[in-house]
Amino acid sequence: MKKIIFLLLLTLGILGCNNIDKKEKEVEISKIMDNEYTLVSEYKDLGITINFDKDRVYGFSGVNRYFGNYKIDGDKIKIGPLAGTRMAGPIESLQKEQKYLKQLESAKILKLKENSLLIETADKTLYFEKK
Repeated sequence: MKKIIFLLLLTLGILGCNNIDKKEKEVEISKIMDNEYTLVSEYKDLGITINFDKDRVYGFSGVNRYFGNYKIDGDKIKIGPLAGTRMAGPIESLQKEQKYLKQLESAKILKLKENSLLIETADKTLYFEKK
């Protein structure tokens, strides 16, 4: 009987810890939601932005608007697949836009500072500042 009670308490303790972890992650996600961040590490002339909703990422990629899904697990982030509008624009801007979107889809790590957001991708770090 003591073993059963012990196992029951242990199980409840583990489940309780899992709920705390989920709440902490939700709090982290809530810190980036409803804020617009502007890319300042490159392509500054395009005015690239990123925004996060509960489960959706979206923004302006220089010529077009983009959107897609994301998942955060601790400091790990997965973005994509991304889709967007198909407006015409200068070739150079469209090429930069495509590079940015490809980099964003290779996102690995998310770091949140007070007024900035860093997204480490497969080959570089994208640095955003809160508007």
